[in-house]
Amino acid sequence: MAIDRNKVTAAAQKYIQKGAFTKAIKEYKLIMKEFPDDVRTLLKIGDLEARAGLPADAARTYNEVADYYVAHGFFPKAVAAYKLLLGVQPDNVDAKLRLADLHYQLGLLRDALANFADVASIYMQRGQNDLAEQSYARAAELAPNSFDAHYHLAYARQLLGKLDLA
Repeated sequence: MAIDRNKVTAAAQKYIQKGAFTKAIKEYKLIMKEFPDDVRTLLKIGDLEARAGLPADAARTYNEVADYYVAHGFFPKAVAAYKLLLGVQPDNVDAKLRLADLHYQLGLLRDALANFADVASIYMQRGQNDLAEQSYARAAELAPNSFDAHYHLAYARQLLGKLDLA
């Protein structure tokens, strides 16, 4: 049975005005059932999940939006979606790594290096120095002339007892 998209959208807007975000989400999900490739509606759902205090749901939705944009070659929009995801889950390592790769593909080396450094810092805070080393190694690989990238890689290797490589 086809839905009346305008009626469903109007109902969702009324719920949003009342602050009933979960009800608005349900309305927008009706649209998604009929139009599964409607990424703009999916993005609205993610925004509403964030406003409703559902960060895990919002992160999943933003990740789905980012995946869609990557698959269709819209890399700047994917970057924006990953940034929204990181707004609700700042320590999401997978999103930071994907964002770093996208920044590199877009020629934004400084941003890519900053993301790899953020990832490495999270890993070090978690005591996962081997993973921090991998992140710093990726940064050093992308920027072979970067003193900072090589310095941090050497430090991570020192912590791991790899003094010959440090």
